[in-house]
Amino acid sequence: MKKMLRLLSLPTVVLAAILATNRVAVSQPLTWEPLGPGLGELLTSLHLRDNTLFAGTGEGFQYLDLTTGIWTSRDDVDWIGRHVQSLTNHPQHPGRIITGRQNAWFKGYLELTEDWGETETLVYNSDGGVFKDVQVDPFNPDRILACGWQDISPGELVLSQDGGFSWTMIADPLQFTMTELAFDPLQTGGVYLSGSSQVTSSLDGGETWLPPSPDLPAAYGHYCIAASPLVASLLLTSSDLGIYRSENDGVNWELRSGPVSQDSSA
Repeated sequence: MKKMLRLLSLPTVVLAAILATNRVAVSQPLTWEPLGPGLGELLTSLHLRDNTLFAGTGEGFQYLDLTTGIWTSRDDVDWIGRHVQSLTNHPQHPGRIITGRQNAWFKGYLELTEDWGETETLVYNSDGGVFKDVQVDPFNPDRILACGWQDISPGELVLSQDGGFSWTMIADPLQFTMTELAFDPLQTGGVYLSGSSQVTSSLDGGETWLPPSPDLPAAYGHYCIAASPLVASLLLTSSDLGIYRSENDGVNWELRSGPVSQDSSA
């Protein structure tokens, strides 16, 4: 999608909670308005914190002040290897932004800025592919995880315990290729990881990992994972087969929808 849209009829968090809990049907029309940042801009990732919306691009990132409606660009126009596939910022230091990147040789790396992107520092480099997700622990904002796609080497799951300045690789998360992370917002230590091995989970913050549930077909990797902010132990994940739902931290899963048809007449 080249233009960003904002849903007007329901707050985003409220809508997400309704869909995740699957307890209330959304019956009112959903209306969208364009937010920018501009025509022809490739947006690769989004992150919202307070009144600032961050958007990764093919050449860096941009951010929108939702109060003023002003976009600020941190794109390095015409540079190769500045592709931002994931990003987050520190809750207590909004100008500290960590970006997961993909360079011209398809290796993954992480950069950190303390000044809203005016200057940036390389903080981690990987022989694995692009870093697909970066997430802050909701119980400890200095604790941040990032996961990567494989290239010539397996993707890496890496941990920072100093707010993003230094990183170490976490031993075997049981995934070769990783697509998305989710911290459990309701219980300390809960972490979930989607990728080539369906969904793996940790109850001790990533120290040890539980194998995927047999309810998830082994022949399919998973693209994303989300934990409900309102209902304990409720997870959603997706594969080519559709969307799965778990009500017990990923021990058991149930297929809740099949893949969306590409035929508009269906």
